[in-house]
Amino acid sequence: MILKSEDDGYSLTDFARKYSQPENDAFLAFAREVATLHHDLILRTPEKLKQGTLWRPEDQDGDLIARSSRSLEPFQTEAIDRTFPASGTCVCWRSAAAPRFKSLTRREGILA
Repeated sequence: MILKSEDDGYSLTDFARKYSQPENDAFLAFAREVATLHHDLILRTPEKLKQGTLWRPEDQDGDLIARSSRSLEPFQTEAIDRTFPASGTCVCWRSAAAPRFKSLTRREGILA
């Protein structure tokens, strides 16, 4: 529940007040993305496919997606930490178009 009814009107619940703080913007953006973009993708994609039309970049809210992506940073960081050794060399694909191997260390950056 986000709002609570009081004698003098409505106010935010403790949960809503806590998550409405600026430091929680990524999670708020993620919730909004799910409620808007994902909702549209799920409901409107079958009809678009029947019509032979595709989703265009302008059909999406890039700013909202960028903000919500920040909520995934801890998972991305953990995946990078598990995949690339802290020291030493990791052999990785340089690109799908030019499938050659490149050795790199964490200090060099990922696929830099």
